[in-house]
Amino acid sequence: MSATTSSRNLRPVIASRAVAPLSLLFAAVAVVASEPVVYEGFTDYAPGTHIAGQSGGIGFASEWDTEAALNVTGATGGAPAMEYTEVLDTSLSYSDGIRTLETSGGSLWVTGEFGSVNLARIVDPEALPHSGPEPWLGRTTYISFLFHRTGAAADPNDPVYADDYPWGDNLYPRAASLKFSGRDGRQMRFGNLSNLNDNVWRVTGEDLYGTDGRRDPRSTVPFGGETAFVVIRIDHGGGGSRADRFRVWINPDLATEAANGLPMLFDWTVRNDPHHIAPDWISIVVGDGSGNRPHAEVILDEFRLGPTWESVTPHTGGDFQGAYPLLAENEIHTGDRYLGWLRLTQSPSWAWSWTLRGWIHLPEGEARSGGGWIFLPEILAGGIESIAPPEPDGLLAYEGFDYDPAAGANLTSGQLDGGFGWSTPWQTELGAISTRAPVDEGSLGYIDESGRTLQTSGHHAFISGTTPEEAFNPNGYHTFVKRALAESPAAIPDNRVYLSFIAQRTGEAADPDAEIWQDTSIYPNGYPFGDNLYPRGATVQFLRDFDNHNPSAQIGNISNQSDNRWGFFADATEIRDDLPFHEPAFIVVRLDYSGHQMPNLRGEPVDRTGTRATVWVNPRDLSLEDPGDAHRETVLLDGADPFDVEVHAIALSTLDASHNRPVSAMLVDEIRVGTTWASVTPYVGEDPDRVDPTDPAAPTEWLGAEVSRDGYVYAGPRIGTVWVGRAPWIYSHDLGLWFYLPEEHNAGGDAWAYVYDMNL
Repeated sequence: MSATTSSRNLRPVIASRAVAPLSLLFAAVAVVASEPVVYEGFTDYAPGTHIAGQSGGIGFASEWDTEAALNVTGATGGAPAMEYTEVLDTSLSYSDGIRTLETSGGSLWVTGEFGSVNLARIVDPEALPHSGPEPWLGRTTYISFLFHRTGAAADPNDPVYADDYPWGDNLYPRAASLKFSGRDGRQMRFGNLSNLNDNVWRVTGEDLYGTDGRRDPRSTVPFGGETAFVVIRIDHGGGGSRADRFRVWINPDLATEAANGLPMLFDWTVRNDPHHIAPDWISIVVGDGSGNRPHAEVILDEFRLGPTWESVTPHTGGDFQGAYPLLAENEIHTGDRYLGWLRLTQSPSWAWSWTLRGWIHLPEGEARSGGGWIFLPEILAGGIESIAPPEPDGLLAYEGFDYDPAAGANLTSGQLDGGFGWSTPWQTELGAISTRAPVDEGSLGYIDESGRTLQTSGHHAFISGTTPEEAFNPNGYHTFVKRALAESPAAIPDNRVYLSFIAQRTGEAADPDAEIWQDTSIYPNGYPFGDNLYPRGATVQFLRDFDNHNPSAQIGNISNQSDNRWGFFADATEIRDDLPFHEPAFIVVRLDYSGHQMPNLRGEPVDRTGTRATVWVNPRDLSLEDPGDAHRETVLLDGADPFDVEVHAIALSTLDASHNRPVSAMLVDEIRVGTTWASVTPYVGEDPDRVDPTDPAAPTEWLGAEVSRDGYVYAGPRIGTVWVGRAPWIYSHDLGLWFYLPEEHNAGGDAWAYVYDMNL
């Protein structure tokens, strides 16, 4: 394959928009970027030539050649028999949506078609930004480069794999990376290795551990087939045991380091001893074709090494800095999931949010007690785009309990398999020997504020624990029934799932005045559950594993709560509504699998993705997915790390009588699982006075982009998918914030957002 065809699908540059800043608040400040001390832009070579044996750029002590030919410490591999590189007369490109990385017009293509390649170059130690012997404890080095893993992708349907493609979602199973080595030959790689099941950027090296203990810190950014801009910060001696600490950003905001969220973070040790890197030499690693794996090809461009962020991220367009310089050592963490880390400025009223990449107005004495405004410069500069409307149906599974009560229908029988979209009948959990799960006549109903009525089938289920008298047991027994889904969206980036049901907590209420609660030797403070007269849990559960009772989330109320309210519970995450739990509720849950690396509550990077849970309790409008009517949180584990709420089965759980608490009971009806709002909220009836998004009179366009049937457009990389059903107030699902953005203000730039509670 030629270099020309290999580099055909390069990432396009997104043109930035010219936006007038709010001059009353901010003034333009010139940015002076320092220069890199090591640079290779591949413009010092004749296009079309083989680079081995040639020398260009600045800050190197050797020509380009194989590791073996240069005789570097730790060298591997030889040279293919044929020419395996070509200097190109075009550059790779990168834009953060507002700013464009400066490039020089050349790049280097390397192929493994003729054999594996380890193409290296030695760095001149005199050119490095820090003088003196290693390690440079307390000093910092920045490195950046553009990298495109190109070449043919594997075809999982190729007969050679016999319907058993062994590398999962990774269509690029041969190694490709940029390798760095210290003078002792210890190396780390940035890219991806051979034979892995995921196609993401990762870092590998001996005894290389991220802060979460994983051997190979990885991002969620796709590796093969896309151009990536990588920025690496090395704090020499800044890690555990005074090892070098690495921070890695993939496709960052070019403006400033502070404008980006938390990076991949890890320390480098060798056999648990601290390790340091200069680097002494770099190498492009490209795998050959073997074992039914296509050979790798890469394009490298714009390698820079320097002392500052600015020295390795030179760019044009879109710089926006306030009149108040950022104070590098003056940072606070708000604890708020939106604001995150704030960097304070020389003004007492303004701070910069790393998470939102915007200015926060924090007048002293006001913001701590409530909400506040956020100014987000050039928020729409990435462009407005139409998005495909949702599928008209999208219903994956339905259970309306359409069984015969007169025949004794009971969910614990193991025989009830009605509805559709399930792979098992209802059955009990092993050890839950109660049989109190009958089907009864009549549906639980729900009518929204405009008179729309949820479609129902005519029956419901009654789930209850058993009393001691019924069970001949001091406490009684739990009732736990479950059913596995035939299909559920996987917890992978950009997937989402909707679930809905009607339920009501019923059964006997506790009596706070009962004699048992007056026994101060047992209950010194009297009744211990506050205003909650239903202290035994009753929940609808999402199971990640059908064979083991392992709920990833529960909806209802769990045991021993002091308040009687509907809630969503998933490990450390709790979303509560004001509706009393014993009142009937129609619940809709939307789970968005983010696919983004998110910091935990301690502000530390976590090498996992998480789920955003949005919960509606008695939504006001069945016809419209109104985010302003919902509660929203990112789901966290007890350790404050994000995790995914998987839904492979639905379970209904009620508990026995225990420790003087009455048994719990619950009515459940109309369980639906789908991929759209409409699929889980079917209704009959219309309010003739209301215009909904499907009405021809409803707006069909916002800022020049077509609005989808359910009221959405894509508003660029900063705020993502937005709901414009109440424009000029728009809602960003990605950020969970309302923005005020009248169309007449400007079509491409600044916006104000309002946070109701800054939680400072």
